[in-house]
Amino acid sequence: MAKALIDTNGANCPSCRRAIEHCARRLKGLKACEVDISTREIHVDYDGSESVIEGIVDMVDKLGYDATPRPESPAA
Repeated sequence: MAKALIDTNGANCPSCRRAIEHCARRLKGLKACEVDISTREIHVDYDGSESVIEGIVDMVDKLGYDATPRPESPAA
């Protein structure tokens, strides 16, 4: 299992966190997704496929927030 961090901007309340975590569950290959609104990070456990990180970034953007994979994340 691979891990990644995605920085997010604009998702700063519990409702934002729930929206991201709820929508992320639909992504194939995602094992866990946890949004930390205090650090503005999305912690991701996934199967190692770059498409999972790309999918999360696209989904977060569609929800109206900004998302940027950390350099150590494969999709960066």
